[in-house]
Amino acid sequence: MSPVERLGREDVDILELEHGQIAGHTLKILVLERDKDAPAVTLSRLQDRLAARVGRVRRARQRLAATPLGLGPPVWVDDTGFDVDRHVRRAATKGNVGEARLRELAGQAIAGRLPRDRPLWDVQLVSPLAGRRAALLLRFHHAWADGMTCMHTLQALLYDEPDEQPAKDGWRPEPAPGAAELVAGALAGRVTGLAGAAGALARTAASPTRWRMGAEELGRLPGAVGRELLPGDAESPFSGAVGRQRAVAYFTAPLAHYKAVEHAAGEHTTVNDVVLAVVAGGIRTWLGHLAGEAALRCKVPVSLHKRDEGPDVGNRDSFMIVDLPVGERDPWARLRSIHRQTAERKRHHDAETLDALFGDLALFAPPLERLLTRATASSREFAINVSNVPGPREPVTILGARLARLISFSEVGIDHALRVSAVSLSGAMTVGLCADPDVVEDVDGLAAAIGEALSELRAHAA
Repeated sequence: MSPVERLGREDVDILELEHGQIAGHTLKILVLERDKDAPAVTLSRLQDRLAARVGRVRRARQRLAATPLGLGPPVWVDDTGFDVDRHVRRAATKGNVGEARLRELAGQAIAGRLPRDRPLWDVQLVSPLAGRRAALLLRFHHAWADGMTCMHTLQALLYDEPDEQPAKDGWRPEPAPGAAELVAGALAGRVTGLAGAAGALARTAASPTRWRMGAEELGRLPGAVGRELLPGDAESPFSGAVGRQRAVAYFTAPLAHYKAVEHAAGEHTTVNDVVLAVVAGGIRTWLGHLAGEAALRCKVPVSLHKRDEGPDVGNRDSFMIVDLPVGERDPWARLRSIHRQTAERKRHHDAETLDALFGDLALFAPPLERLLTRATASSREFAINVSNVPGPREPVTILGARLARLISFSEVGIDHALRVSAVSLSGAMTVGLCADPDVVEDVDGLAAAIGEALSELRAHAA
């Protein structure tokens, strides 16, 4: 029997954020387009593909199991009753599904919940769309999959392979550990944690450059990191009591447009800098006279994954805080301001430092780590979260149909009624917006404004 795998610190933090009106999953829309002579993407073919490949990704076949008496975090166990029919279904639609109906289905999927009694993912097949197209709506819980893990999982479970062989025996679930084993494992984990803390203390004493993390020392962290953790004072236009409704919108443009601005700006400006500048410009236009002169604090997730990692790594990201200068009239000045900030944070390794800080606190002072995690999720810490994940660079097919569009949406947060997620696919970049429509009105208008901001930057770059 394989050793028991417990949720890591980041996974537990994410799981605990899911309550009340807030879900904990991400949603991907995959729009598939087939040639007229290619077979249709049907529910049975999709189920067969996933049933044959689910053995490749441990988390795709595992569910959560509680540790008795709350002695430790939940553990991952094989779902001995795994049935692909419980995860893959056809969306309830009539006739050809248009763009508005597809986005409505996406909003409903984000607002829903993934059942905890089975592996934390599911797929809806939306078909037919106009022009021999179909769409897949995939939900992955963030407790086991961050942005990069989702990309690896999509490849492992769905993408066609040139030399694909039919599955022989599939996978065989292992029996779930008993209560006594879970309790013993939790107690052993606590002992291991204490030993790790003692080792960290010894290393700290031996090296004065290592930090002794505690509440008093937080303000003495290096300047850039200290600014990451200090709350801002500007009001957020996206702050409000979040309900259960979700609306989505998106904007797609050639990746070459972003790269043209990147190259024109020079000075090691990145595509991600351009994405942040485009979002800032779109928000400025959307706010109109309410933009004022203030900046919006933006939480930017930073992947800490290694290049050769696969879909079973789970969450490995940190973050940095960037002030989006929505009060700045000049789009080029907005981009330069953002680049200066991201370059400084990268130079000081802020994301890695924050990851080390939270890891040390989890060892030395778990209650403080949980308190700080909640604090960094508040609307005083940041106004908006903007992520950017690289998708496939080369063309992809699924069941013989071309992956024509990949769109990513992430769930909003407590008192954060808007989330922005960018993802690339073989020469295109799509910026997805997920919002509570009762707090953030006209999310379609915001998506259009983001597109205008990109055009504005390209005009300055010409």
